[in-house]
Amino acid sequence: IITTGSANHLYNELAFNLPLTESWALRAAGASQKQDGDIPFENKALPAARRYGTIDIASYRLSSLFKPHENVKWLATYENYQDTGTGTVPTLHAKKRFSRSQTPGAVDFEMQSIRNRLDIKLNNVAFSYISGWSDFNRSQLWAPELGNNLGDQVAKTQYLKNHSYQHEF
Repeated sequence: IITTGSANHLYNELAFNLPLTESWALRAAGASQKQDGDIPFENKALPAARRYGTIDIASYRLSSLFKPHENVKWLATYENYQDTGTGTVPTLHAKKRFSRSQTPGAVDFEMQSIRNRLDIKLNNVAFSYISGWSDFNRSQLWAPELGNNLGDQVAKTQYLKNHSYQHEF
């Protein structure tokens, strides 16, 4: 799927299945979206900077499904998501949006995850093991417009980092 639109909007989506054997198959899927921002800087204060509201995201997933026996199934998945847009800022004017900011927005966000699920049936009893791991890092620079004067701005930098693990029986 490819979609285009105003403000240089471009959206792509792709999926591909690959059967390797009767009992094992792989799948790859991905998507991306780009679009110019909709919040210009007042008086073209930062002519080379990307506008606030710029979208630049991408993700992909790789999966493996293995069924060596009718009572055994294992699904393993790796996912990656990235956002390198500009973020957005609140503005004082709803109809004619612009930013008085002297700080261009920047987002750097990446998330990765691995998930596994193993299902086993023995007679009338089903067993499942589910595991997962995820890691994400995000930083964002932005300067919200807090009033009518340039002195009312506060440039903000946010940084988040998280690792998580999951195990279920």
